[in-house]
Amino acid sequence: MLLANLKDPLKRAFYEQETICGCWTVSELDRQVSSQYYERMGLSKDKKALQRLTAKTAQQITPREMLHNPVTLEFLGMEQQDVYYTPSEFNEQKLFDDNIKPDRTEEDLLFQTMIELGIELSAKIEKHSIAGKTVWSVSGGYLMACFDEDVNETTITEIARQHPYYFVMRDSSLANDQVADNFEQIWEEYSKDTVRRIL
Repeated sequence: MLLANLKDPLKRAFYEQETICGCWTVSELDRQVSSQYYERMGLSKDKKALQRLTAKTAQQITPREMLHNPVTLEFLGMEQQDVYYTPSEFNEQKLFDDNIKPDRTEEDLLFQTMIELGIELSAKIEKHSIAGKTVWSVSGGYLMACFDEDVNETTITEIARQHPYYFVMRDSSLANDQVADNFEQIWEEYSKDTVRRIL
């Protein structure tokens, strides 16, 4: 809306470009417009120095902030399934219903996770088999993920022994209650610093 108020198309294009290149927040864009950055840039004898100074002091939006906006994930079509129950429809079995949309592939879930964690989509992705389950490794094991069903303790233990920074799996992936009970204990024993996320 702020850019739409700028009548001069050249000025508007300038601020659009600077906002994109500088990853400015809305408040930073407002500050730069209010401080007449466009005009100062036009009058400056050392445009590069002014640009460096502005970049150094500008409030930037991070990829995590940008992608944690639910509108962004909805636009990408990667939001989770809406799960609503009335009290009369609810039973204990519904506690274990999968909240991932049924048409999502493992690759969809992996890319969604990479975006949410700020990992570049161009990062090296490898697909391995551990104890008969598909395990994804991103950036040499920085992120490891398993979205298969019936994941057992052997798979979890082998992944934990590789000490990934992040490990992600589906909520419905664990084979049984015993695996669920031992999940945290396995990670504490083999790789306690790994950040674990459940979708």
